[in-house]
Amino acid sequence: MSWGDVLLIAGGFGAGFLSGTIGIGGGLLFVPTMTVGFRISQAVAQGTSLVAIVPTAIVGGITHIREGNVLGSGAAFWCSAPTAFSCKVSKRLPERLRSLTASGCSA
Repeated sequence: MSWGDVLLIAGGFGAGFLSGTIGIGGGLLFVPTMTVGFRISQAVAQGTSLVAIVPTAIVGGITHIREGNVLGSGAAFWCSAPTAFSCKVSKRLPERLRSLTASGCSA
């Protein structure tokens, strides 16, 4: 294990701590750390963030549906439409700008 690995692990713990205490997404902090600080490609940084969040989001979504906290099918539109729009916009941005804004959909 190298010092770079130790720093990435510490960054992950830091992002997790901040996301849990102040309610922001950990990817908001960790993706730019990986791309700018460690020169990891945007696609790998976002893929790593997605691998961490997808299982949690699925379980959370199912739990909210079971608890009756989701207001019908309109929720699917209001969650997916902004995502699709931001992906379209970010694909037109240069790679360097996408890594600084942490909003690129690199696929």
